[in-house]
Amino acid sequence: MNSSEADDVVDHNKFLLFRNLLRNYVVRNLIYTHCKYILSIEKLFDDGIICEYPLIGDYTFESMSIKAEIVKSIKQQYLWATTKSIHRRAIPPLLNGVDIHVKYSTYSNVSVSTYAISLLNMIDLKLEGCCQALVIAPTREVSNYVHDVFNRIGEGMKDVKIKKINGGTNARSDVFEIRKKNVHIIICTPGRVSFYIESGDIDLSTVKYVILESIDDILNMGFSYTMDMIFKALPLEAVRVSMYSHIERDSESTYNHSSTK
Repeated sequence: MNSSEADDVVDHNKFLLFRNLLRNYVVRNLIYTHCKYILSIEKLFDDGIICEYPLIGDYTFESMSIKAEIVKSIKQQYLWATTKSIHRRAIPPLLNGVDIHVKYSTYSNVSVSTYAISLLNMIDLKLEGCCQALVIAPTREVSNYVHDVFNRIGEGMKDVKIKKINGGTNARSDVFEIRKKNVHIIICTPGRVSFYIESGDIDLSTVKYVILESIDDILNMGFSYTMDMIFKALPLEAVRVSMYSHIERDSESTYNHSSTK
């Protein structure tokens, strides 16, 4: 073997090593967490969704350590044989506790499923009597849509409790379920959840994850003061916040929850 052939073998081995490292879930998340400043921020990809994390390889839900019952429901409900590009960019940082901001033309099963899959995968079903995740949507219609996606993806998780709170739900029933049942995830609109905060009927001190669906619409509808009230009821030192907004209205979607501390 001459020197040129030896160099080719070394280069090929380096390539194999690098590829295997990128396929390792832990290493990939380490890159996302500690080296995200070297990544392309807010680059528009071919699927029309903007995410601050790049598309690396073709990974399955199983390789991202998604629970088997969730993967089964995904394939039964949506017939997705493999992950979409937004899944491969957004789910790993969500699972690793990194705040993200995803932008799209309109919400869909695919965009909502990124945080539905992540939250259902991270919820600790052994913890009773406490809400662990809060999903805030701008309107009753959007919250109903999000709730449906969560129910479909979480169909195989018998013990998970998902509660929808909006203008179309019964207030007395809402309070009863929140107080008496083990609600892991609450999907709500700003007005209704703020009403329960003021009345003392809801405790958000145990929430670990917050998703702001269509945050630009929430702010454009005049919910800035309400959002401040909600965040003051959250344990901001521990909670992780991820935002989803529309591409064309991005300039109006800035919300700094840290200012509510």
